[in-house]
Amino acid sequence: MIKKIKILHIIGTFLNGGTERLMLEILSRFDKKIFDITACSYGNQYIPSVVEAFQQAGIKIINFPFPAGIRLLWVLNRYIRTNQFHIVHTHHYTANIYCRPAAILAQTPFIMTYQHNWPRREKERHRLVSRLLNKWTYKNITVSNALRDYDIEQVGISPDKVITIHNGINTELYRPGTKVEFFEFRQSLEIPQQSIIIGVVGRLVITKSIDKLIKAMSMILQVHPNTYLIIAGEGDARDSLEKLARKLGIREQVIFLGWVSNTTKIFHGLDIFCFSSGAPPSDFSDGFGLVTAEAMASGIPVVAISNKVNHEIITERCGLFCKPTPKDLAMKINLLIEDPELRSNLGQNGRRRTVEVFNIERTVQQLSNIYLQAMQLCEEK
Repeated sequence: MIKKIKILHIIGTFLNGGTERLMLEILSRFDKKIFDITACSYGNQYIPSVVEAFQQAGIKIINFPFPAGIRLLWVLNRYIRTNQFHIVHTHHYTANIYCRPAAILAQTPFIMTYQHNWPRREKERHRLVSRLLNKWTYKNITVSNALRDYDIEQVGISPDKVITIHNGINTELYRPGTKVEFFEFRQSLEIPQQSIIIGVVGRLVITKSIDKLIKAMSMILQVHPNTYLIIAGEGDARDSLEKLARKLGIREQVIFLGWVSNTTKIFHGLDIFCFSSGAPPSDFSDGFGLVTAEAMASGIPVVAISNKVNHEIITERCGLFCKPTPKDLAMKINLLIEDPELRSNLGQNGRRRTVEVFNIERTVQQLSNIYLQAMQLCEEK
């Protein structure tokens, strides 16, 4: 009888990203009496505070200072073999492709992948490698059914090897704000209390299509001048987005907060959350919009681009869908600005849906069951 199930999770970075936050929320909740968990990154891409958060949660951490390649494969293979992990679980495309061979060569009993984002610009040779590696892969976890369909229909992975586990939210942490929190947030930014605040949270990169939201904002202000747009996050596109706001003459009402460690305070001060990601040319850049579920859990109505992934998270009872154009974004946001009752109803429904469907405890239980089922198969052999 195995005393503890030893699991190695491999991810490229320990930065302030959505995947790292999700991993920490999930892994910290595993039963330490059953699971012995180590999290691994490579390429020296880490922030000490993120590493410390994992360690404080009782998760062992190791970083290999090599980028994906032959040297990493050799060192990782030796580490897996020495520590005799029962399960190796890789996260994201690069680790799924370049780190699985290390686990295969180490003869790890169970190898799994975790696919969080839409595989943009994936070529046929990449899909071929995925199909080959799946001969030694126990299960592929996807964060949405849209991603599962892609793996089955486009990559050619057997349906019995692909399982959807939706991202989970800490619904105690992400909750509707109080009136005091609502007013304090506005006061901290010197925004008039009666204003409408639209918010977006995420990396400032081209695939998030935040430029379309800024263009929509210029249209919204023509009808509702007492409106502000809050943008929380950092990234390569920040300078160009600030220039766009200045060019449109709306810079004073587009507030860039930079990276924010505690996004719950932002959600407590918003009237509307907008998720513009998923617009061409990026298509579905997110496999599951974690921040969208966080906004819903906080009781905020959502306006989102209409695509398969977003329809899986949001329903028409929780938010409004729009075309990937500034004009339609502005139209849907204006509808919410003009209808406080609709905003309230959508927000309440979003909160209920998140608690029932996207609760972090449910995600942890589903993943735990897969690990336990794998080990049961091992013991039966």
